[in-house]
Amino acid sequence: MTHDEKRQERKNVSGMTEEQTQICGSSKPGPKPDRYRAMMRKMMADNMSDRTFDTFWTAFCTIKEFDGDDALQAALKAITRPNGSLNVSKLRRLADSAIMRAVMAERTREAERHD
Repeated sequence: MTHDEKRQERKNVSGMTEEQTQICGSSKPGPKPDRYRAMMRKMMADNMSDRTFDTFWTAFCTIKEFDGDDALQAALKAITRPNGSLNVSKLRRLADSAIMRAVMAERTREAERHD
């Protein structure tokens, strides 16, 4: 039996060889589940729709990535209303601002390199 025939014989139900399965980790398409995101979603299940949570999570991760933990804590404090609910639209605007600051900082660095 040739090497290719052996490989074909080892294909599992998903159509992937054992080697491919070991490299990929699983046969499910898409990103691996994020345990932290799932935990946060469970905590906020009563307070937010899936769509609102997706907006919250994207903005949360964006601020954390571009501005850091301190800025994220300040943003969360800024979006918390007196009754404890969160202004997700405001968090989204803060995330957009974080992206724009990063873009402008990169443009400034590029301009300084060319001067």
